[in-house]
Amino acid sequence: MPDARLFTQPGPRQYRGFGRPKIRDLLIRSLKDAHYNWVTSKVLVNTAREAQQMGLASSLEISASGLTAQRLRMEVIANNLANINTTRTEKGGPYRRQTVMFTPASSSPFRLLLARAGVQSPALTGVQVSAIEEDKATPRLVYDPQHPDHNEEGYVAYPNINIVTEMIDIMLSRRAYEANATVIEALKSMALKALEIGRR
Repeated sequence: MPDARLFTQPGPRQYRGFGRPKIRDLLIRSLKDAHYNWVTSKVLVNTAREAQQMGLASSLEISASGLTAQRLRMEVIANNLANINTTRTEKGGPYRRQTVMFTPASSSPFRLLLARAGVQSPALTGVQVSAIEEDKATPRLVYDPQHPDHNEEGYVAYPNINIVTEMIDIMLSRRAYEANATVIEALKSMALKALEIGRR
């Protein structure tokens, strides 16, 4: 940006190309106003960028918690399918189907740091796995007197796991995981757009 002092130096070249003194004064004032507006706009853009980054960081944290929760849910489903024929466990009896319990996430270290800095973060905290509980359903009895774990009547207690139910849960978990991943990709695109605005 041209320096306004170049147009106030004494000498015969002072008015060259700028006409009479009134036009010169108007030009100097315009340059000063333009410089002030430029500095102000840079400050506003930086402030908006910082606020936007705070919001994106919070959104990324929420989506990341969804990815973590759905990954753990998928692991539990895989464990159920792997033990569909397990008739003996350390606790005694057949394997029991496990289910994942979701609850809203508590405050994270990132939000605690924001609170210490005096920055108020939204009340949205994402999701977390609060517990992995066993299904209390009655085991499935199959008549198999040749099985080493049969009872006195020749029946074997198998886990009450339905393959169709587990496959549906896999599809729901996968869709939820993909949705959270899509949100993260969208947030990354928004962050890049915000940085491009800051460079202008």
